Amino acid sequence: RLGPATGAARQLGEVVQALLVMARASNRVRWRNFAASDLATAAVGRRIVVDASPLAGVGVLRGDPDLIAVAILNLVDNAERHGARTAVIRAGTRGGQQFVDIEDDGPGIAPERLDRVERALRRYEESGELDESLGLGLTLASSVARAHGGVLRLQRGGTRNSGLCVRLMWPTASTEQGPGSPSRQPPAPAAGA
Repeated sequence: RLGPATGAARQLGEVVQALLVMARASNRVRWRNFAASDLATAAVGRRIVVDASPLAGVGVLRGDPDLIAVAILNLVDNAERHGARTAVIRAGTRGGQQFVDIEDDGPGIAPERLDRVERALRRYEESGELDESLGLGLTLASSVARAHGGVLRLQRGGTRNSGLCVRLMWPTASTEQGPGSPSRQPPAPAAGA
């Protein structure tokens, strides 16, 4: 009887943490420079194997590393919940944008469901309209992206040709435009990027 109660308490704690992060993300982002490798500890202790070694050679990113780390944690938890055994975290900069990719080896999302989730993400990014198809993890990660003036994008397969790659992308400089600005529609993650 203790096992289910412990699991329920852990899940409730994660929901409360997610709600607090979403509330903080709706306020001001604490912009600062940080080493991408600092994000490697975001998913330590999870129940799937996480390879954050690609972060070592990235250098400096700019944003709120605490919010970004919580988004990573939730995306890794999502990957585990949906059947992934491993995940890789990558980061980088390209064309005035920064990104963090979380790519897993799970079953991925069926194309018709992926289309529905992507439409829900865009509605949330543009107007803040919530949709149950996103779930708490994607909603939280998208909130972090919006707070940074960025977006969240999904791609089936990624570089592994299986699973899902979720990209959190935001501008290299802090922005005064509101979250989810329609002028920020970066492309989905490219294989090997």
